[in-house]
Amino acid sequence: MVYWLIPILFLLHNVEESFGMTAYLHSEFQIIISQPNFNAAISILTVIVFMVIFLFHLRAIRSIYWIVFIQGAILLNSLQHVLLWVSLSDYNPGLISAIIILLFSVYLLHVKKTEVSIGKGLMTLLGSLIAYPLFTWSALWMGGYFIE
Repeated sequence: MVYWLIPILFLLHNVEESFGMTAYLHSEFQIIISQPNFNAAISILTVIVFMVIFLFHLRAIRSIYWIVFIQGAILLNSLQHVLLWVSLSDYNPGLISAIIILLFSVYLLHVKKTEVSIGKGLMTLLGSLIAYPLFTWSALWMGGYFIE
């Protein structure tokens, strides 16, 4: 049941981001992403996370490492928000939910640590690190096609 908190917290995080992330990216980094494109992208990512948890719940996906992979990617996104906050000393959209996700990740690691081997877990997190930007930019690209 605890795994359902992953997509719920991710959804809340994406809602928080949707209220200002495009303007923030433009003002701080001169990155231009349209609001509809951004909303479509975070919707795609949110649906994917819900689907993975749903399939895991149905036992269609049996490996705990899918959960580690998904949570790892979400954790990396959360760490970005915290690092931005530390380096720029300013709120960025998604920061509050990112801190909650970080705390939840620590809790999840503590509660489920016996289900994951350290070696496989670290390799899965490395895969998350590599896949995270690919998923993010792919979702932004696909989001552009859904809004046209």
